[in-house]
Amino acid sequence: MCGIAGIYNVNENWIDAHRLKKMCDIQKYRGPDDEGYYFNTDNGNRFFERPPESGVKASIGLGHRRLSIIDLTRAGRQPMSNESGSIWLIYNGELYNYREIKNDLSSLGHKFQSSADSEVIIHAYEEWGSDCLRRFNGMWAFAIWDERYEELFLARDRFGIKPFYYFVDDKEFIFASEIKAILSARPDENIPNIPYAARFIAYGIMDDKDETFFRNIKALPPGHFMTVSKNGVKIEKYWELSQDSLPNMYAGEHSLNDLDEQFLYLLEDSVKVRLMSDAPLGFSLSGGLDSSSITMLASKYLSDFPTFTAAFDDKSCDESRYASEVAQKCKAQQYFARPGSSEFMDFLLKMVWHLDEPCAAYGTFPQWNVMREASGHVKVLLDGQGGDEILGGYHHFFPHYLTASLEDQNLDQTAFNKRLKSVKDMHGRLAAKPYEAESDEKVKYRSDILAGDIKADLTFRSNGFKGPFANHLDNVMFFSLTRDVLPGLLHYQDRISMAFSIESRVPFLDYRLVEFCYALPYSEKISGPVTKSILRDSMKGILPEKIRARKDKQGYPVPLGKWIRCELQDAVKGYFDSDRFRNRGILNTDIVNQRLDEHIKGEQDHTWEIWRWLTLEVWFREFVDC
Repeated sequence: MCGIAGIYNVNENWIDAHRLKKMCDIQKYRGPDDEGYYFNTDNGNRFFERPPESGVKASIGLGHRRLSIIDLTRAGRQPMSNESGSIWLIYNGELYNYREIKNDLSSLGHKFQSSADSEVIIHAYEEWGSDCLRRFNGMWAFAIWDERYEELFLARDRFGIKPFYYFVDDKEFIFASEIKAILSARPDENIPNIPYAARFIAYGIMDDKDETFFRNIKALPPGHFMTVSKNGVKIEKYWELSQDSLPNMYAGEHSLNDLDEQFLYLLEDSVKVRLMSDAPLGFSLSGGLDSSSITMLASKYLSDFPTFTAAFDDKSCDESRYASEVAQKCKAQQYFARPGSSEFMDFLLKMVWHLDEPCAAYGTFPQWNVMREASGHVKVLLDGQGGDEILGGYHHFFPHYLTASLEDQNLDQTAFNKRLKSVKDMHGRLAAKPYEAESDEKVKYRSDILAGDIKADLTFRSNGFKGPFANHLDNVMFFSLTRDVLPGLLHYQDRISMAFSIESRVPFLDYRLVEFCYALPYSEKISGPVTKSILRDSMKGILPEKIRARKDKQGYPVPLGKWIRCELQDAVKGYFDSDRFRNRGILNTDIVNQRLDEHIKGEQDHTWEIWRWLTLEVWFREFVDC
């Protein structure tokens, strides 16, 4: 895992080497082990351990900060080239099937000088061009300079696990792993994207397309590549999840046991390939079904490995007992992070700086502490992110499951009524009707918080969401996977893990497993009152039964609501009572004060809203006011 940066001059044949180094230095924590630079100079000095003191006459400059995970030797250094020096790569990520691809390329005559997966990318691009992306299984954001065509080839993995940002004007194209690196080269581009920020305040959604909180800085969307040359910028999609792309071999007439076996094989293989590492490796273990399944499956291949868990003194938020049961069963080492309110405000400042943007989820607090605890022990951490979005893990999916049941022509009314009763008995009041647009009242509640002249696109959800699948539940899950939930979670996971120089891997987002799960019948994801049905069935006899049968997982719980009413009240009010906050013109300060007062008095729980307001204000102070 690494940090990448680059500058391509469209019109001028001159690169400011110090500018590129500054971009790499500001994200040094992404790659503290090594650095390297490439410039396409006329005198042949292509690779530099440090940029030259004077300027460099070149049209392209590439910079790399390395976190050494695969091939720790100098042979794995980047920027890396092919034998002729016509193709140069900087890369952030891991290819889990690089050995298989390497064998294929060797049989085609390609020669390798290292055991690094980065060299495989170079030769795969050399052999197959952009089609190489469809062969890769992993996470990546990389840039290739192809001197043969004087063209940049840039690509991001299917789900956007690894970040890629860029800025372009009529003079230059600048890209990096993090926005702050681009801002270090173009400090004048700290212009806020107000409509995007307003939508974030209303819904907590971010990273769902190519926009960012900065007006002119964009993200390359997941599953896309781009080419940049003197002829301009071109972006193309190379992969998408849709009904037509699903593997029909999994959606045919299989017995239940057969589906369970296929699922377990894919999940176990996904875990197994993500255990490859020449650096110390461990597991983020929350005690929930997803992280526990990953840890138990990994214990078939590893022994005496470390696990890292957040533990709270507040027992309503503490789930460490479940994590301990899993760790004890697989004889793993256990390390506990113990987040407390006294460090929360300091965390808030550091977290927003590392994210480069506001944050919708205060569950990042235990995540931060887990990564900090792990940083003294490992360089690689496996995590359960993505399981909810591919297996129907969120409880708010239940009405959509019932809608899918209503649409199911093979389900009679008696069977539907039985499902409805079982869900209501387990989860309380749920509407058994098709998914509808948000009510006018709810849209008004979301929009009231915005200042009168602030406009936001609040229609994308209020009008409902039409996905690419025939099944309603799959469409709602797809919305969470691509727009509503997962993009933001992956953003947080990457930045927080990299803040502590840790590579985070997510086995549930192996594209083979994702395609399999979306091809499954909806009733294999949710079955009556049970979420993640196929995962629970396949893990029978592997997971401790207490974990396998859990239906009360909270998902990074934090007693923030209580802290705002008590020990954090003055600090929170300090932000909202300030002239800077009142003069922003983004939020309706009367509504902010009203809802904050309701929360402090215990009349309403506005924790999620207050958190968004806080992180937006901190972001303005860190990135815009400076």
